[in-house]
Amino acid sequence: ETYKVLKAAGELPHGATGRSSHRQLQREIDDFMKVLESHSPAEEPSTKSFELTIGESTIKAEIAGVYPNVRIIYRLAKAKPRDILCAFIDHLVMLTAGFQKTKLPQKSLLICKDAIWSFGSTPDAEDKLVDYITLFRQGIQYPLNFFPNASYAYADSLLVRKHSPSESLSTAAKKFNG
Repeated sequence: ETYKVLKAAGELPHGATGRSSHRQLQREIDDFMKVLESHSPAEEPSTKSFELTIGESTIKAEIAGVYPNVRIIYRLAKAKPRDILCAFIDHLVMLTAGFQKTKLPQKSLLICKDAIWSFGSTPDAEDKLVDYITLFRQGIQYPLNFFPNASYAYADSLLVRKHSPSESLSTAAKKFNG
């Protein structure tokens, strides 16, 4: 049925190529759903709305995909640095709210096609969140040097692949320059 809908919408190539593309997409979706289901609790997720006060800042948040012991964020796409950063900041908000007596889980998962990122309890979550709020406020006043793709390339090269700082800097420069 999805084949007919996608074909009618002009989303697939004509003929055998279109049918083959559809089968490939369907396999990709089925595989992703298996991974998602293997990490999802039996309960239905909920959306939690709350207000969080940190110093002079008030954050009004609505966080979806919340289960009793985990929050799950998912994308049927490769993880991008922006996705990881957004998931991490949301996680810090959730942890800080949890520390302030809101019932929220202490774990978040970002599930993408190419990776699963897990964020756990962080005792200094509020301090880290204050740092991000400070950067946000500075960014309103003047442009910040913020290059998430190059920064991610550097961190991945240095911390995951164990390359030297100079090799990692070269990797980041290549990412930055395209």
